[in-house]
Amino acid sequence: MRDGNCIKLNKRILYITPGFPVDESDSTCIPALQEFLLEISKNLGGQQIISLNYPGAGVYNWFGHSVISLGWNNPVKIQKVFLLKLALTALKKIVDENSFDLIHSFWMTDASLIGTQLASYAQIPHVVTIMGQDVKPTHTFKRIMRSKPKLITVSDFQDSLVCSYGQTAVIPWGLSDHWFPREMNRDEFDMVTVGSLIDVKQPEQLITIVALLKNDFPAIRAAFIGDGPHRKFLENKIMALGLQDNIEVLGELNRSDTLGQIAKAKLLFHPSRYEGFGMVLIEALALGTQPIAYATGVAGEIDQVIIIKSAKEAVQVAASYLAGKLPVLPYDPNYAISKTVEKYKKLYNQL
Repeated sequence: MRDGNCIKLNKRILYITPGFPVDESDSTCIPALQEFLLEISKNLGGQQIISLNYPGAGVYNWFGHSVISLGWNNPVKIQKVFLLKLALTALKKIVDENSFDLIHSFWMTDASLIGTQLASYAQIPHVVTIMGQDVKPTHTFKRIMRSKPKLITVSDFQDSLVCSYGQTAVIPWGLSDHWFPREMNRDEFDMVTVGSLIDVKQPEQLITIVALLKNDFPAIRAAFIGDGPHRKFLENKIMALGLQDNIEVLGELNRSDTLGQIAKAKLLFHPSRYEGFGMVLIEALALGTQPIAYATGVAGEIDQVIIIKSAKEAVQVAASYLAGKLPVLPYDPNYAISKTVEKYKKLYNQL
């Protein structure tokens, strides 16, 4: 049913995800999914969510959505086989007790494997959103694709990696202003990097760049926002290069504080070598912070993102911005969560 440009429908949807926020104050767990579910509940009301790995086992309410967490805690393969069978038995009972119109799973992993079997059991459509590195054609990926779900990617970059499977559509993530700080002061940091301190994110490149920029900008200030197994290595390298007055490791922050720190920076340096989407890029632009990134995820699809091919290029671009030679371009309003939800609602309606 249509009302102007909006699509209205009444659907009962079962969402399945590997993890979910522990409560309504947990803003760091899969922010893109949180934005999506908060927005979709405005139109469809509260839905049923199944979380496999975290938080711990339990049943609770999250902003009107009913959440069942199985509390698997990322089991090893042998445990997982048993848990999958156990979960299917319990979840089939939930399907029997509810009149779900479709199932929507996130990541082409265990969540979508369970979603495939439940959709087959209930004889209802199955939507799968590929979120990140789950584009890799694993055995699980191929098992899921044999059931021919409606496959959604979150960027053209990601879609190009799975388009040979057909049945795909691109629906980018979007933003609301729910978590955004209202006052923005650029005096705190010249540059920040946001993300897990893991190999694929290449966080050490920030240290390399600051070390080179320090020659022309001796008071340069930068920060890591995030945590992970590389943290100690990065802290030791900062000390070894004598950059402890130039680089802070802030650790993991809640989402509001993370956005607040981005808003205090002139530049967001995003050195990740792979992203399915790259939510932090549009967050930075919405806050007036200029992103510099490699051409991965949505980065190459947004004119306002400065694309680099090496750390050397990043130094050159950053130096121009810090010297005031280049302006920050305005945020692209196409990346709004309301637009994301309208596209999913249209898809749900078609199914």
